[in-house]
Amino acid sequence: LTYLDLRLNGLNDPQAVAHVAAGIARCQGLKRLDFGRNRLGAEGMRRFAVAITSCAHLTSLELGESRLGPEEAHVLAGALRHRPGLTHLDLRRNKLGDEGAASLAGAVPVLTALRTLVL
Repeated sequence: LTYLDLRLNGLNDPQAVAHVAAGIARCQGLKRLDFGRNRLGAEGMRRFAVAITSCAHLTSLELGESRLGPEEAHVLAGALRHRPGLTHLDLRRNKLGDEGAASLAGAVPVLTALRTLVL
């Protein structure tokens, strides 16, 4: 599996996200992941972040319209530090705020392959 599109699936419950994240973590060949338009929340993002750190070949991550705030951005930034090969990151239409943007900005220098950043 190289591309997984889970956008707009109503994945709002942390337990549901945990189960999906466990499956994602086992997809070692995954390159593109679209998880946009799901409401992860802080706990869901913590579980999701663990999964994306396991995807060694991930190059594209879409989390647009996922209602991410500063706390979720901080967790995501930590996970992104383990994905220097990421070339595309879409975070459009989230409410990251100044604090969330600052957290993500701290991860950007590690993302040496990043070509597209959508905020």
